[in-house]
Amino acid sequence: MNQIIGKQHEQEIELILFDIMGHHFGVDTTCILSMRAIENKDDNSDVVYFHEIIGLSDITVVYHSPKILVLGNGDVTFEIVIDEPYLMPLKVPLSDLCLLPKLIDSFLRTKFDSLFWALLPSENSISFIMDSRRLLEIAARDYLDLRINHEIEK
Repeated sequence: MNQIIGKQHEQEIELILFDIMGHHFGVDTTCILSMRAIENKDDNSDVVYFHEIIGLSDITVVYHSPKILVLGNGDVTFEIVIDEPYLMPLKVPLSDLCLLPKLIDSFLRTKFDSLFWALLPSENSISFIMDSRRLLEIAARDYLDLRINHEIEK
C-alpha cells in the first residue's frame, strides 16, 4: 500500500450496480465500453437480457428501466440488457467486498460458470458482484450462435 501524507490509499474497484426484480448485481467496468437506452438499440444488433445469461430464461422477468450495456475486449463486442442501473460508476474499496463463502462459492461456481466472485453488502441489501471479462466470455460463448444465425438469415 502506498502512504502519502500519512494516509493509506486503498485499492478500489469501479462498479456499475443494477437491480433486476429486487435482486442486486454489480459488474466491474473493465470491459464496459458504453451504456445506452434500449430505445437507441441498433436494429442490426442482437441484445441478450442479463437474466438469460445467468440461466433464468424460463422465468418471466420484468425490466422497468432497461439499459444496454456494451461490453468488449478488442476481439468481441456484446450487448447485454440490464435493468435499473444506479450509482454508476461507483468506486468501492476492495476491502468493502466480501469474498463468497465457500459453500455459496461452490454452488455459484457450478451453477453460474464462475461469473460471481464477491458480495457487496450495503445497509439494506447485498449485491452479487461479477467479473466483466467473465460476463463477456460467457455471453460470447453461449450467444455467439444466436448472432451468427441472425447474420445468416439476412
